[in-house]
Amino acid sequence: MGGLFITGTDTGVGKTVVTSQLGRVLQHLGYDVGVIKPVQTGIESDFGDYAVYKKWMKVDGEEYVVPYKFKAPQAPSIAASLERREIRFDDLLSTLYILMKRHRNMLIEGAGGVLVPISKKKSMRDLMVEIGFPVLVVARAELGTINHTLLTVESLKSVGLKVTGVVFNQVGNPDNAVLKMVQAEIAKLSGVKHF
Repeated sequence: MGGLFITGTDTGVGKTVVTSQLGRVLQHLGYDVGVIKPVQTGIESDFGDYAVYKKWMKVDGEEYVVPYKFKAPQAPSIAASLERREIRFDDLLSTLYILMKRHRNMLIEGAGGVLVPISKKKSMRDLMVEIGFPVLVVARAELGTINHTLLTVESLKSVGLKVTGVVFNQVGNPDNAVLKMVQAEIAKLSGVKHF
């Protein structure tokens, strides 16, 4: 069983784009890959991350791929409270295990950043620890990314999670000299390579 947890330095950094494109490439190469986003918030219509996954890769039913969906664009625990619902950590794990029995490899996309609360007692990082997959960090290529990326990597490493790399998303010019300096600085200070 192989897998990767995709997290971000923040919300809106492009985790879904990275997850769907990674899944598309892996499936094209012949890998059996499933995908799950345990919790999605900010869904105002039927269009959500499931539609993005489905556009680019073969996916299971929406009830498995996105087991918890909420309308408010808030942290999962807050979005659930606003709808008078509760996110059950065990249910998330059960759904994941069902998908893990169907697929040899899994891509798991988190919501928001590493310490975003899922419930009153559990954070996204707690879910990552429970699953134990290596983590890929998605970061913005803009001012502040050194601090946000280093804090994210430090938080993950502090609980024994392996960080496999950092993807800089939304890059205008990949040959930008300043961006290359930022990437080199993050790689040097974190010990994690970037892609």
